[in-house]
Amino acid sequence: MAREDRQLFEALSSGEHHIRGFTNHDLREKLLENQILKSAAQTVQQFAGKVSRLLRRLHLYGLIAKVPPARRWRVTKQGLRAFLA
Repeated sequence: MAREDRQLFEALSSGEHHIRGFTNHDLREKLLENQILKSAAQTVQQFAGKVSRLLRRLHLYGLIAKVPPARRWRVTKQGLRAFLA
């Protein structure tokens, strides 16, 4: 597994977003804090787009699911098993 994917999985399975879920902004802050996303002269919009593509890919694999009335995501049971493996 790639190092960046492993760090993304660690950020999602950390437990701080299990009750309310997480947003693009929450995940972006966590990834920038851990320097997973490269900060070489990229704008906030480029970071948001990159995280959106990551979220879409995880959603297609069934690892995260949308919280219906909000702009939040949550980790599924299948995703938690995969992240912790």
